[in-house]
Amino acid sequence: MMRLSPLLKAVGSRLLRLKTPLTQIRIKLRDQASCTISYVRAHRIGMLMLAAGIITLAAVVIFWPFWLREVPMKLAALSKLILNFAHRHPHFSRILHISLETVPDLAFVLLALAGLSYLMPELMQKFETSKALRLSAFAVFLVFGLAAVVMNSVNREDQENQQQIDRNKFDNLGGQVHDTLQFLVQSKGQPNELERRRHILDTLRSQYILINPEVSAAMISGNANPPSDWINDRLRELGEQWPYVPPPVPIMAAIPRSYVVWAEEPKFAGGEHEGDPISVAHVIGFNVFYKQSGQNQVEIKRISIWLYIKPDTSLRTQKTIIEDFNNRQKLVNQPIEPLTLMPNQNPNFVSAIAVDDTGAAYRLATQDDLDNLRDGKEFIYVVALIIYKDISNDPRKEHHLPLCLQLQAPAKPPGIWHYCDAGFNRSD
Repeated sequence: MMRLSPLLKAVGSRLLRLKTPLTQIRIKLRDQASCTISYVRAHRIGMLMLAAGIITLAAVVIFWPFWLREVPMKLAALSKLILNFAHRHPHFSRILHISLETVPDLAFVLLALAGLSYLMPELMQKFETSKALRLSAFAVFLVFGLAAVVMNSVNREDQENQQQIDRNKFDNLGGQVHDTLQFLVQSKGQPNELERRRHILDTLRSQYILINPEVSAAMISGNANPPSDWINDRLRELGEQWPYVPPPVPIMAAIPRSYVVWAEEPKFAGGEHEGDPISVAHVIGFNVFYKQSGQNQVEIKRISIWLYIKPDTSLRTQKTIIEDFNNRQKLVNQPIEPLTLMPNQNPNFVSAIAVDDTGAAYRLATQDDLDNLRDGKEFIYVVALIIYKDISNDPRKEHHLPLCLQLQAPAKPPGIWHYCDAGFNRSD
């Protein structure tokens, strides 16, 4: 007992020393718990949402294989239910089709609205201060997200159904082709042997189209046949002893080329009627006519025309005009809607009208303009270019029809026009 007494005293002293830090830790834990309880009471909804989010995340992580298996199955079942209902109700089917088309577009609209919100801080402040607006925006995006998921699932289900229908059709057609071939092979020795062989070749062509869906339209329409080696291999497999000889390819005669040509000299077009002379306070304009020449259709790809008023007719001035016109072609590349010209069609025309220095408004003639054009102090130039294609001859190659004309003084109807000397009027 005497020996244990010092040991007990030492243990007791050490426990007394630990009392103070333990008391401090207890006080801190009590204060922290009190602060936590106060914070939870003050932010009850936020904490509930946080707890729900943590529970949801944990459920997703823990039961991930279940969600991976069940969610697609449930979506597929819902999609089939919607599709079956749509097949029985045409009006709902139309609404469903429109909805499938609009879902991708609405996604871009919502993204655009989300981006624009950063450019409107007042709207963002309203969202931050209004709980109802935040909940409404959350509900809208949530509903749209769920609708997009369901619509995409319905679309996939519809595509799979259509693919299955197509496969069934191809299988049925393939079976019919096989049965027809067997019947034709077994009918060997019939009196009409040429007709039997023709049916075999037609059926083999159908079989080749089934195996190769990307064949040409000519083969589908019966104007072309599969490769000779493939047909001969199939004939040997069927036990036919006759070889397939492809028909000779007809030699097509060269198709003469058709052109676009300028039909008439430009006509005055600045007055109330075509052919009226240039008058004060009216625009300075001319109609330039063109037409198709030849037996083929031609397709107009682009028409460009410009009117210049210059103080002389020198070669240097003409080259300057041509250079400016070519630069305009490079800067302004606006092809017209394809225009097809038929053989023996009446001429078309395009108008060249003078513009002011800004290029944004028409230039109205003044008395000085009339005097200068009459006395040879100013000259009118019309520069044009037509780009076209000969559809029947070579539909890929573009041809060019340029024009540069200069109006001689006194610039009165019908007018005396001269071709420019700058080498621009060379067509191809």
